[in-house]
Amino acid sequence: MERQSIDAYYDTRLNNETTRYVYRILAVKQIMQHPQQYGFFLRPSDLYPTLPTRTSTLSGQNVDLYDFAKKNGTTYKMLRELNPWLTTDKLTNKGGKSYTVKLPVTNGTKLSTIRTDRDKGTEFITKM
Repeated sequence: MERQSIDAYYDTRLNNETTRYVYRILAVKQIMQHPQQYGFFLRPSDLYPTLPTRTSTLSGQNVDLYDFAKKNGTTYKMLRELNPWLTTDKLTNKGGKSYTVKLPVTNGTKLSTIRTDRDKGTEFITKM
């Protein structure tokens, strides 16, 4: 943007394919935020279920998150899903801070068990 001497992203000169994707992504975002305005009426069964969570304190230096997840009855993948701010598999805590992390209430909960019944399918109900 600096090289093109512009302030707004929408004024940047991009190749045609990239330019089209930006507006398509914005359209999808708008539809997802306001589905009823665009004719999509979702039932509660169409949405992802809410996973009950509990919290735990994470402290110490150089915490291996794979081990932490296993000791708390879950998987690293579930730990990352519930705590997207964790960006690596180790927590390097030089300042000695304590962090609160979310864990599934039920030990052994895996992402593969959190899905709706496939036989029900997902329908979009549209009003005409």
